[in-house]
Amino acid sequence: MPGNPLSSLMEWLRSDTARKAASIGLPSLVSRLSRALWGVAMVFAIRVLPETSYAELAVGRSLMMLALAFGSVFAARTQLKFAAEGQSPREIRLANGSIYLSVGFSVLMVAALCICAELIDQFYGELELASLIRLCGVAAFARSLLGIPNAAMLAKYRTLSVMIVDLVSVVLAASLMGYLVLAGRLVSAHQVIATLILAESTAFGVSCFLVRDEIRLALGTDAGSLKKVLSFSFYSLGSTLVFRVYSRVDILMLGKLADPAQVAAYGACRALTEFLINIHRAGNQILLPLVSRMWRQGRIRPVMKRVLQGAGILTAIILPGAVVMMLFPGWVQDIAYKGKYAYGAAILAILSSLAFFRPLLNAFSISCSAAGKPSISFQTVLASSVVNLTLNAALIPSMGGVGAAIATAVAIVTGLAFVSFRFTRLWRNSLETGVVIN
Repeated sequence: MPGNPLSSLMEWLRSDTARKAASIGLPSLVSRLSRALWGVAMVFAIRVLPETSYAELAVGRSLMMLALAFGSVFAARTQLKFAAEGQSPREIRLANGSIYLSVGFSVLMVAALCICAELIDQFYGELELASLIRLCGVAAFARSLLGIPNAAMLAKYRTLSVMIVDLVSVVLAASLMGYLVLAGRLVSAHQVIATLILAESTAFGVSCFLVRDEIRLALGTDAGSLKKVLSFSFYSLGSTLVFRVYSRVDILMLGKLADPAQVAAYGACRALTEFLINIHRAGNQILLPLVSRMWRQGRIRPVMKRVLQGAGILTAIILPGAVVMMLFPGWVQDIAYKGKYAYGAAILAILSSLAFFRPLLNAFSISCSAAGKPSISFQTVLASSVVNLTLNAALIPSMGGVGAAIATAVAIVTGLAFVSFRFTRLWRNSLETGVVIN
């Protein structure tokens, strides 16, 4: 392990490398911070939507995120990894194979949601979800398509271009939502999802224009490339899907085991903490291609320093907001929702405390995949999911949203302990043996 992480961080911040990283990292940070604009729009939407409608939206969006995980997120991560390794025919065919995989799985997930919509609606009983789930399937497909050109740009560190695309998407969505709220026309969850579809579709058009020289589908792919893509994607899919399950199972289980008021309150608290989560996710856009390239080139020793520096910077950025939410949750809730969902203050305090753990968990997990060991990420989220599912089932019936928050917190701490140990061991072994797994 390196020495004092704080000293290493300060030394790095004064270097030329830091200035170069800032030119790449700042647009990524702006991209994630732009999501705060959508978060603000959602805060006002939560104020005016009926409680049951917002509970339906919370469940519907959770199902949409699961569809995204199975439909494209894992393939986009695979595309980003291989495209970042170079521009030889090998890397281009691998990236193309990932694109075909993404589109194919996305179509399957839209079909699955549409077919299963009625069954899911019957499962939840009190909530009317059938038509909303079908709309969420379309939204998931639109976001899946957007991820393809964005991954191609991120692989070349074109974070400024990705920032432009993200701003187009977020500003359009927030503007439409703001109009609906101010005009008094926002009455259902369907309008929120329709807004997302329009915004993501527009951003996809802009992204395709910006990436027109980066994607070279004319070279196609081959059986060997597809085999390698599928091999990597198997674990990437597993880790992404299980992560989505354990990050969304709280809402889904609350929808079944608790009343709509608890679902709405928990969703409202999660909407506030999304401000923090969106910032630490900016690290994905930098760490995955960076660690992938360094590892493939055999520059193993500085990888750990870069991982810790990235996590440290993101933690420092989100810490002030996290501390305020954790120490004064009732005050934050009152400002955001004008007293609505005030009984969720304890939920907000617990969820915001996770800002101390998420950046490091995310950095280690992403770095495992970049180093050619997505199986470690998969094992991490699998272990966390078992803990989360067990605790949710045990705590939600008696504690409602607070129980779900506690379950999430314990699961994340468990995942951090597991992945930090495994990645550190992988890094040390690679240093000693000189063997690069890729």
